[in-house]
Amino acid sequence: MTSERPATNRAEPAFALFGAGDRAFASFLLDRIAADREGAIQRTLEQYARHFGDSRALSDVEFRLSIGEVLDSVIGTRAEKDAAPFIDRSRRLGETLAVRGVALPEFVMSLQFFEDACLASPGIEPNLRAHRAFDRLSHQLIAAVAVGFHRRRNGDTLALRASLERDVARLAPGSRTVFHGLVGRAPAMRRLFARIAAAAPRKTTVLLVGETGTGKELCARALHDLSERKAGPFVPVNCAAIPREILASELFGHRRGAFTGAVADARGLIAAAEHGTLFLDEVTEMGEEAQVALLRVLEQHAIRPVGATGERSVDVRFVAATNVDPEEAVKAGKLRADLFHRLTATTIEVPPLRERIEDLPHLVEYFLVRTAGAEGCAVPTLAPDALEVLEGYAWPGNVRELANCLESAMTFSRSERIEVGDLPERLLRPSARGSPAPTAPEVSPVGVATIRDSELDLIRRGLVAHGGNKSAAARALGISRKRLYAKLREMGIADEVEPKDA
Repeated sequence: MTSERPATNRAEPAFALFGAGDRAFASFLLDRIAADREGAIQRTLEQYARHFGDSRALSDVEFRLSIGEVLDSVIGTRAEKDAAPFIDRSRRLGETLAVRGVALPEFVMSLQFFEDACLASPGIEPNLRAHRAFDRLSHQLIAAVAVGFHRRRNGDTLALRASLERDVARLAPGSRTVFHGLVGRAPAMRRLFARIAAAAPRKTTVLLVGETGTGKELCARALHDLSERKAGPFVPVNCAAIPREILASELFGHRRGAFTGAVADARGLIAAAEHGTLFLDEVTEMGEEAQVALLRVLEQHAIRPVGATGERSVDVRFVAATNVDPEEAVKAGKLRADLFHRLTATTIEVPPLRERIEDLPHLVEYFLVRTAGAEGCAVPTLAPDALEVLEGYAWPGNVRELANCLESAMTFSRSERIEVGDLPERLLRPSARGSPAPTAPEVSPVGVATIRDSELDLIRRGLVAHGGNKSAAARALGISRKRLYAKLREMGIADEVEPKDA
């Protein structure tokens, strides 16, 4: 295997993290690891569970998903021309761990287990050369994960500090923009803040109802941080991401030997939230058996791990969330009626972004500061016409979509000012604009076509008059060049005129 050489007539897979003499051998290693993917993940999980026991931050499913991402990223280096995609993926994983609140030393130790598990794949001799070749990759992996982890932590801290400082300087008491990570001053958000503050000190279960991306997990964290349980753990669980057949084991724990693959006792996520808060996101995605068991926990404050003969009491505050109407979920058979009545004793609705669009400038400022802090760059400004585009968009993905759009705009902007042309293309399409007010007069399709055709004709005449020079045409039309490009893309004529810009 060590004598193999890549063909000279095709691009060599760029194992940029390996020495020239180790590349063929590294390819051999990754082929063997790819063939034993599930085995490598299982061996890593067993070492992780054995080492950290009940104190581990990640459940079996969460750990499998995270290590699976790492493994696929490592294997993917075989077909990539440079190391940049691998480093980017590793940094994003670090950011995800920071958001989940996983301690970095715990995951770094897990990556050491991961290396041992990979080198135990069939066909790999555990010799010095194998370790040396894999070390080049795993060291870069750990470094990139750490960079992503600290960037996210620092970015969040910087954004929150900057927003709080601006609030203290500009706003009267009682009208702060940032409330435990939630950003807004609209009446809908003030009502939300007041309901969270009222419900937090109580022991009652809370159900958060809101569309995807509205910030339900931030609301759950605020409920936790404002309660007497704030010194305890906050454990988020995405019920939709865990297969229904193993959800009960993940929530309630299991005894060793309870089922195939149960190599050790696991206390479960409910027990992991002892003296703290368990956040059940997308609770309507739970299977009926898990819903029955959850209802018993809510009523009896006790759990029975899978394979156990007795129950144990637990001291946990439950916060659930759903992105669907819970009453409709009951009618559709996705949520048991008895669990519905237990969960909806205290319901808090989280407003979508389109219902508090006046908060958009505050959100834009918050996310620009946060992203700039994470990237270590200057905080950009937003052009007025770009803000108009954001305010006119329907935002089906809510605040999460806004954050992603601004991060994308910062990536593609060539200056410290974000223009319309830097925004994602989908925001510029006519279909992306918000619905008109109910009192607005209905415009006929003929009228719309006439307005569009007139605008198109005006732009074409401007381009022809200036020989296709877009910069000159934009000046003559009284708009920026980026705005002209955006209109050309919107009308589907971007490629009709050859660029002759000076």
